Amino acid sequence: MSAEGPPPVDQAEREKAATWTAGPVLVEAGAGTGKTRLIVDRALHLVGSGEARLGEIAAITFTIKAAAELRERIRVALVKKLGAGEKNPEVLSRLREALEEIDRAPISTIHSFALKLLRERPLDAGLRPDAEVNPLAFEELRDRVWEEWLTERLSGEDPALAVFLELGFSIAQLSTLRDAMLELPEMRGGFPAAEGLTPGRMKESIRKAFSKWKKRAAALCRDKSDKAF
Repeated sequence: MSAEGPPPVDQAEREKAATWTAGPVLVEAGAGTGKTRLIVDRALHLVGSGEARLGEIAAITFTIKAAAELRERIRVALVKKLGAGEKNPEVLSRLREALEEIDRAPISTIHSFALKLLRERPLDAGLRPDAEVNPLAFEELRDRVWEEWLTERLSGEDPALAVFLELGFSIAQLSTLRDAMLELPEMRGGFPAAEGLTPGRMKESIRKAFSKWKKRAAALCRDKSDKAF
């Protein structure tokens, strides 16, 4: 959906996803394909058309950093739209209102959004009105469960973990992979089993696949500033 280069082959589907209001829209796409841009375009369409105020749109992400980026991209898009020569006074009024309430709009992580709902209805949820989420407690629980799992796997000679280490990876890199999967839920669907492959053959297959992917990404990626590139 970038202004640079030819439009994507699925441009019509992207525009429909951004403007469809007769029912739910499900978009399934990989990293770096423009999902965030689509969310921004859809938010602007809902606001500009009068379908919803920005404060009535729940834009949910999985990380605080992603939520902050999404908020800023919507802010920039609103400013750009206001300076694009729109003549309709009603649309201009809606866009200005959205820009004024951008910092209060419910653009947040799923955790923050859920906590907001719980705070609004604490008695219904069986909580105290002053209930808080303790991120440090979560991190401590995560680390404790991780250490217990790792100790159990290492002492039990887990074959998958053995292959991982034989490939030359470290426990620290396994922890990095864990963090990535916690931050990117789309990675949790599982990976195909590498049956009948030795670590050496797996390394070679990975090198070839990565090289092929890198060339394809360089040719097709429209936004090379995207961190997934």
